[in-house]
Amino acid sequence: MKLFKIPLVTTAAIVPSNFIYVDINTLADVTVNAATTVIGGTGWTLTFTFAGSTAQKLANANAMAAYLVPKMLDYNGSDVNRKEAVKTFDLFSGMTIAEILAAVGIASPNTNDGFTSVALS
Repeated sequence: MKLFKIPLVTTAAIVPSNFIYVDINTLADVTVNAATTVIGGTGWTLTFTFAGSTAQKLANANAMAAYLVPKMLDYNGSDVNRKEAVKTFDLFSGMTIAEILAAVGIASPNTNDGFTSVALS
């Protein structure tokens, strides 16, 4: 099992001390929609939601997918055993919402509000 630890984001803000954990070994699909990036695995689905114009939302959803997929694939598939020393990958560790936006390349219609939420279902 390779866990990804993702900070909970609601209303364009990180919720302190609240995290989502998913087993990235079961990653099955990634979908970019008009305003969301949806990443799914066995028994879990993560939905990242974005704000802005229609074009901004789509660009932000694509940016999140482009940022996350290579990181997730490092912990999934044939080379997964090379990551045995890392039990949990702490995504966005210690970052503020502004730092996450900058790292991923997300545009905001206002100040730091381009990435509005991540939810687990």
